Amino acid sequence: MSKIIELNKKHAELITRAYFLDENDEDDKLELEGINRELAGIANQAENVTDWLAQQIHDAQWAEAQADTLARMFARKKKVASDRLDFFKRLALDFMKEHDITQSRGELFGLSRLLTPGSIDFNYDFDHNLLPNEFTVTIPAVPEHKEASKKALSDCLRGCIKDDNGKLDQETKIVQVPELPGVTLIRADSLRVK
Repeated sequence: MSKIIELNKKHAELITRAYFLDENDEDDKLELEGINRELAGIANQAENVTDWLAQQIHDAQWAEAQADTLARMFARKKKVASDRLDFFKRLALDFMKEHDITQSRGELFGLSRLLTPGSIDFNYDFDHNLLPNEFTVTIPAVPEHKEASKKALSDCLRGCIKDDNGKLDQETKIVQVPELPGVTLIRADSLRVK
């Protein structure tokens, strides 16, 4: 890299010196010939550097193409591995549900079937204006615009199915309360591997 900088600097100096010389003056003519010889030498060196740079570009392009190939290959491998993982998780979950197994402990690994904490679902006829104020948030950019607060709704509905220790029950899959019309907490089966 320093060779490129050095050649550029030397080239600029020679061109600047040549600019102020008069080719009709005998002394300047001799100096111009010397400058032209040095410029030819720099051109030779520059050609060698250019060849070197071209080789580096070619090598970098080849490495980039190799990396792209590896990335595609590993993306395919990851997809296959993810699909396989999903398949066995679904198979285990279905088997455990069918045989009413909530927990299994093997020599190396354990599986347990739980319900997710749940996610909020709004019915097709949901109207946020029917919600009590503590379950809405005002959007400041739009005057008088309110939206449902999913966090407040989730906390409230999950609170309905918590035991005395604060743990969610593992039986209720759908939670609705009359005070929150059009809002449902839906819980799904999930598998935990330990």
